[in-house]
Amino acid sequence: MRLATLLTRSLAQELPNGMAAIPLNPGIIHTDMLSISFGEEAANYTPVSDWVLKAVPFILNLKPKHNGIPLTVH
Repeated sequence: MRLATLLTRSLAQELPNGMAAIPLNPGIIHTDMLSISFGEEAANYTPVSDWVLKAVPFILNLKPKHNGIPLTVH
């Protein structure tokens, strides 16, 4: 298990009811930095403008039941 996930799960156990700590993997997003690193291959990944349309509703639907669970925006 990754250190970040372990740390987040530890934090999650210490939070008051109704509050959550969720390690969130955004996936690979086509950004300027990705273009610098991947070159033309970056165009094969989700543009930020499309990712936001998926990520915002996903994030807004997170609940305390997700506390400590690693999730990925798909």
